[in-house]
Amino acid sequence: MVAVPASPSERSSAHLVSPAFCQACGSPISGELAPHACAQCGEPQPVQVSEGEDFFQALGVARSFRLEGPALEKRFYFLSRSLHPDRFAQRGPQALKCSIERMSLLNRAYRALKDPLQRREHLLELEGISGKKTPQAVPLDLADDWFELQDVVMESPESAPQRLQEFVARLSQLKSERKMRVESLEMRWEESRTGTQSPDREALQLLARELEAGATLASLERDVARLTNRLGVTLGKSE
Repeated sequence: MVAVPASPSERSSAHLVSPAFCQACGSPISGELAPHACAQCGEPQPVQVSEGEDFFQALGVARSFRLEGPALEKRFYFLSRSLHPDRFAQRGPQALKCSIERMSLLNRAYRALKDPLQRREHLLELEGISGKKTPQAVPLDLADDWFELQDVVMESPESAPQRLQEFVARLSQLKSERKMRVESLEMRWEESRTGTQSPDREALQLLARELEAGATLASLERDVARLTNRLGVTLGKSE
């Protein structure tokens, strides 16, 4: 079917809810500035978050856990220069408003995607998987070790630094093992998208659980740091 160009009156209504068309001239939004500005008239477009405009789309990169930092930075600075409000100050209040909204979206998108942790959480959210870093209950054996360590601090303080070092070493090992599981699950999901089968949602669900486990270890690490400061000892930093 051949698309029929909309009349000016249609552009003010039908195209108002479609980020695929310029709201100023009605042309399809395409080119290196898509979805931010029209390649035909140069007008910046309103942010259409309700239409599914996410951080990956904002920066024009594939939805992935792995992004190349230099390429992401280069894309961000190119879009920032092209959409800076100073370029639209003389084009009227609507164009200026849209450029400011676009710059705000770009800044938030870049801050999120350049950080692997925030990128992971954003991707999980887009895929409908809860990636909230809500701590799980501390595993029983680890909790027992933690309580035993606190008993040692109270009853045999001269032994506390050595026991604390051992506990820190165990935390470091658990973090390393978790990191390997996270990377494996991310790779599993990435590979599932290269073929004809459906993306591996189970991998994302398992990944969300690993985020919760990571939040638990991070919380325990903060407790260890407080105890370390209280004892006035210096310990090796966990990876």
